Amino acid sequence: RALAGAEWLHIDAHASYDPVFPEMSRLQLAGGGLSLLEWSRLPAPRRFANLSGCRTASWPATADSGQYGLGGLLTRLGAGWVVATRGPIPDGAAYRYNQAFYRAIAAGSAVPAAHASGLAALRPEYPPQVWGAILLLRAAGAAEGGQSSRPMTPLLQR
Repeated sequence: RALAGAEWLHIDAHASYDPVFPEMSRLQLAGGGLSLLEWSRLPAPRRFANLSGCRTASWPATADSGQYGLGGLLTRLGAGWVVATRGPIPDGAAYRYNQAFYRAIAAGSAVPAAHASGLAALRPEYPPQVWGAILLLRAAGAAEGGQSSRPMTPLLQR
């Protein structure tokens, strides 16, 4: 119920990725797991979602680079921007990324700049397979806070 009309969503949870049946990948919430299929029936936040959990952007490799799992689903459902991970990341790295990300948002940064700040906070301490696993997804053609029904594209920061 809280998702209906929400602008932002942040979830800190463990996620599981099923490579055989990716549609069964799920977030592990206090009340039980929430699968990709169950997410597809819920409204997406309009502006932004942060799925701060391991493998929330995992999907089998395909010619079009995959669908980015739970993160990609929220983007296709209308979220303007989605942060998700394509691999496991330590809890400490997620915490540090989120601290820097939300500090930048509070200072007035746009989502892509805040994402870059989050990644920059990780680089001194964590190897590329950690900070490189954190993706910022958006629907093609979406504005900073906008929505689009077109396919999502990853935004990679160097």
